Amino acid sequence: MKFFLFLFALLFGSYAQAYDVDKVVLSSLPTYVQKDKDSLPFIFSKAPFDKANYKASQRFSDHVIWHKIHFPTPNKAVTVDLQMNNYLIDDLDFYFLQNGKQTQHWRRGANQTWQNQVAYYNGIWIQLTLQPEQDNTLYIRKQSRGPLLTPLQLHQNADTAITKLSTTLFWTIALTSVLVLLAFNFIIFLQFRYAAFGYYLAFHCFILLSLAMMMGASRWFFPEFVHHWLIESKVTLFVLAAWSLYRFTIGFLPTSRVKTPTRRRYWVDCIFFAYLLISVFFSEKISAILFIIMQISMIIFCLQYGLKSYREGFIAARFYLFAIIMVSIGSSINSMMYWNIVPFNDITKAALPFCNFLELLGFAIAFTDKAKQIELNTTLKIQTDGSTGLPNRYYYFEVLQAKLASMSHPDIALVMIEITSHSQLSQAYGPNQAEQATSTLIQNLDNSLAEMDSVLSLSLPNNTTRKLVRISTNKVAFICVSKQELGYQVESVQRFLDTPILIGHLDFHYQYNIGSALYPSQSNTLDSLYQNALIACNHSRVDIDTWQPFNQTLKQNYAHQLHLLTLLTQDLKNGCLYFEIQPQVNLATREITGGEVLLRWNNKQLGQVSPGEFIPLAEQAGLICKLTDFVIFKVFKWAAQHPKLLENRTLSLNISALDMLYEGFAARVISLQQYYQLPASQLVIEITETSIFENSQVMFDNVNRFHKAGFKLSIDDFGVGYSSMQNLIALQTNELKVDRFFVAQSLTDKSSAILCRNMIQLSSEMGIISVAEGIESEEVALQLEQWHCLIGQGYHLYRPMPCEDYLSLLGS
Repeated sequence: MKFFLFLFALLFGSYAQAYDVDKVVLSSLPTYVQKDKDSLPFIFSKAPFDKANYKASQRFSDHVIWHKIHFPTPNKAVTVDLQMNNYLIDDLDFYFLQNGKQTQHWRRGANQTWQNQVAYYNGIWIQLTLQPEQDNTLYIRKQSRGPLLTPLQLHQNADTAITKLSTTLFWTIALTSVLVLLAFNFIIFLQFRYAAFGYYLAFHCFILLSLAMMMGASRWFFPEFVHHWLIESKVTLFVLAAWSLYRFTIGFLPTSRVKTPTRRRYWVDCIFFAYLLISVFFSEKISAILFIIMQISMIIFCLQYGLKSYREGFIAARFYLFAIIMVSIGSSINSMMYWNIVPFNDITKAALPFCNFLELLGFAIAFTDKAKQIELNTTLKIQTDGSTGLPNRYYYFEVLQAKLASMSHPDIALVMIEITSHSQLSQAYGPNQAEQATSTLIQNLDNSLAEMDSVLSLSLPNNTTRKLVRISTNKVAFICVSKQELGYQVESVQRFLDTPILIGHLDFHYQYNIGSALYPSQSNTLDSLYQNALIACNHSRVDIDTWQPFNQTLKQNYAHQLHLLTLLTQDLKNGCLYFEIQPQVNLATREITGGEVLLRWNNKQLGQVSPGEFIPLAEQAGLICKLTDFVIFKVFKWAAQHPKLLENRTLSLNISALDMLYEGFAARVISLQQYYQLPASQLVIEITETSIFENSQVMFDNVNRFHKAGFKLSIDDFGVGYSSMQNLIALQTNELKVDRFFVAQSLTDKSSAILCRNMIQLSSEMGIISVAEGIESEEVALQLEQWHCLIGQGYHLYRPMPCEDYLSLLGS
């Protein structure tokens, strides 16, 4: 019941006012500027108050300013309430005089202690009791470092109660709304841990303190000593808020393409620090002027940075921009009130808290947008390759299935492409440059396929489409939706990959294999489709053509090869492989000059396995280096046990060119040779010419190490590989072995004879030892001798033999 009576009084009490407060003019008050230490009696009786001084009194002033309000004499005693809405004046005193005598004095300045003098604080209120038949005059004394705005309002009876209640409600709603939204944003931060959120909290803490101070709620919200500190440090708080917003902006917005240089960030921090020192040691007027410049600069920076980030696709920048605009509007209106550019009224007074509420709401939505962006980026990261942005292995096995399910009767082909030279490129130029070159190649290939409608377009979470799937570092694949155009697509890919690219200062030709498999005729799942395409791709390594379509025979062969590799790995681990020696002879004297070490494998299940079968498999599977280490260790140990073996004779060891591409390979071999105390000059390292990688610095380093240690280097199978003359120079070759293909046909094929003779002649003119492989008859041996070939080997001369037989042969 009391509550309804109170509301009734609030609603209808204003109609029972006995005194018309509107007759009191508060817009332009008589004003006196006190420049000397005048006494109060002089001020009250003789000081020259003039309305012309009022306008200037609302700005900054180093003097004490006085205002005088004369109240019309009432018919009877009446109480009126004066409200002061500027809470930032340092010293503010009210003197009430009746008939020239001071009856009351109130202190209500921001730096004055008076809060314990009021029962309940809800702003600056002065209650005046006007007496009839008396001269009622109020004097206002003010002095402050800031602007001396004097927004005054008179209230009476119920209007006073309504205004006080409205003020308290306004503070409660404004500060509670800000705190609730700030707490909500903090909860979002705990979930997603956004970058620079500490600066965001700092910014809004400073804003909250500034807001409470500007609205006059800081005395209501904090102890009085805290309020005094806030008043003393208000410009400093503004500077710290601007710096926190700057730091939050560069931490919250940057994407991979929107970055703030560290050096520029350092200089901006220095500028803010200078502003901070100015706000502490200089007058408030100077600090406020400089802060206005900084405020405008900050608004321009944040808007430009936000727009740039939004154009780069950062969706959270939308409501970040909205929040910054709200901050700009609120702070601009507040600054214009501070400088007396716009009037102080209920609308302008509510502008800052209302804009701060909208700003917090904007940031809350921006954080939600960023959460979606993080989720999108996470999904994109899971489904795409980081270097190229192409769909990855996960996309193929997890996402593509749903896309195929949506297609009616899909009849497709999976085309897999393996860049086989990626490993050599990595060893030659380093993994970073190799990855960069391969990624560029793959991206360009994807672009070339983009115009082919018969290649399936793959949709990504960021609403882009690609054609290729990057399965691994050196494997990509695409899906052909028209089997009739499969051949055309593969030919287009081959033409693209056959084009050399520039790496460093050299044109590099990528080596590649292509395999394809059909769905659903050859595979009924994506797993089996992938498996079949991979089998076809691997088989094309040993085929002349770079493209191999899948068939069931390939699958059977692949299973056999996999079984072969498994057995080879086991036997290598158990030391079950062995070597034989094929003697090499001087064709002129037929004396044995040395021998070539040949690796052999006799498996319990498979029996004798040809090197032509397991050596290429070992190279493909990355097992060749272990095989090489095994052979070198066994041979060096055996040679050390028979020191006469290398007296005036050589021992040749075959290695893969892949071995030469491993850093430290030569050092390992030399270390082993020194350990067993073998003469390096009698050891020949044979490198197969078909797989030499010409432009490898690692290879050059290994070659130089071998030569410095005294080893001899030989090019094996010369003429059937790249046949580059650079190989003779790059390897600083001591020996050249003419391939058996030319030697065997030297009597029956004119072209082979010419090439064989020229290679022998080339060796002679370059001072290189010429060795002919595959001599199967005496006629061939004699012909080679006539051409001045120095060394020969072959079944006609000696077959490969066990080590013991070779030693016996040398002994006889």
